[in-house]
Amino acid sequence: MDENTRHRSKIEKIEIEIVPENNLESVLNPSNKLTEDAFYGPGCGGNPFRRRLQKLLRNWMKLMAHSNLEYFLCYGSLMGYQRTKDFIPYDHDIDICLNEKDFPSLIKKESQRPINVRDKLPHTIIARSFVNGKRLNCEGVLVDTKMDPCSIVSPAARIILGQYNFIDVYLYKTGH
Repeated sequence: MDENTRHRSKIEKIEIEIVPENNLESVLNPSNKLTEDAFYGPGCGGNPFRRRLQKLLRNWMKLMAHSNLEYFLCYGSLMGYQRTKDFIPYDHDIDICLNEKDFPSLIKKESQRPINVRDKLPHTIIARSFVNGKRLNCEGVLVDTKMDPCSIVSPAARIILGQYNFIDVYLYKTGH
């Protein structure tokens, strides 16, 4: 067997999983997952934020269900999904990429401030551009540093659930 044939047969053995569009159910209900020890080391354990992240993801899926918006898991969330069909054990957020053409639809769903982060409800925050990096905190006050989960400059949007768990929404652009 020559070098090219060996290389080609290795490539042909790679399994690629195609996930139905916008189907994140396996993250909500993981099954047949590889042992986390193989990726994260013995004793790492499960994600203590798992239920809250699942609640956030369900909320996101409901938010997107009737709109025809293009989005996908990205960054650490995608890595966790690819590895074990679950959240990374130490992750406290979910990363989602949204087509920038669809961003105006998300802006319409922005939560009114003041926002009570302790009410156990998801809230949609949009990063607004102000002079000198100023941003709005959860109370709706203009601040110049990160004071709480609402006072963001980046990502483009955040869906928060409490003080520490959220979905970060990053925008991507497609070619014309």
